[in-house]
Amino acid sequence: MNLKKKFLGVFAGTFLSTTVLANSFTLQLLHFADIDGNEQSALASVDEFAALVGAFKTDPVYGPNTIFVSSGDNILPGPRFYAAEQRPVRNLTGSNEPGHADIALLNEMGVQASALGNHEFDFGPKILGRVIPGIGEDPQGSIKKNAKNSKIPFISSNIIDLKTGRNIKWNNTYPYLIKEINGIKVGILGGVTIDTPSSTVRTNVRGLYFEDLAISVLKQANILRKKGAQIVLLT
Repeated sequence: MNLKKKFLGVFAGTFLSTTVLANSFTLQLLHFADIDGNEQSALASVDEFAALVGAFKTDPVYGPNTIFVSSGDNILPGPRFYAAEQRPVRNLTGSNEPGHADIALLNEMGVQASALGNHEFDFGPKILGRVIPGIGEDPQGSIKKNAKNSKIPFISSNIIDLKTGRNIKWNNTYPYLIKEINGIKVGILGGVTIDTPSSTVRTNVRGLYFEDLAISVLKQANILRKKGAQIVLLT
């Protein structure tokens, strides 16, 4: 198997285009991570970032076989996080919930899957549930009916619900994902580091257990293989 990689540092993070050649099938993997950095540089670079994504996805050779994923840390507490409370942003996203400015940008760029980073948990699972409707609890019922929900499935292979002893089954969150591209099944895994409770601004992740990443990834990879995945990606 030949491996071709291109590295481009943009949008306060790292953008990776990887072309994997397996027999006669070519998969183009577009990957980015940690776009939660400096407010000014992030917003100043989003148009260039989106243009690069669009160029890779419309490439006549590799574009049709593209997967576009994130490793998480898509949101971070700060001005951008709370921008959804402002009317101009609400008019665009359909919601005044925190984080929806970033969610709207990622929706428009067509992110197909994302892991959960430590910063997604900075305000705990309850606030995360307001950022991505369906995740966590919302006792105040503050999720607006017209909220523009995240179109991005989130992959968390190693988060265990202590009540059930099983992988979390929040709405729009899965232990793994399978995408079929031109008849080839591609499995996608995503994990959260076990030190997440100590690396967030708030450490209130009660009810959740972060399983050893290597153990959980191998377990889910075996499941994907049994389900016919010919390529398995870890984001």
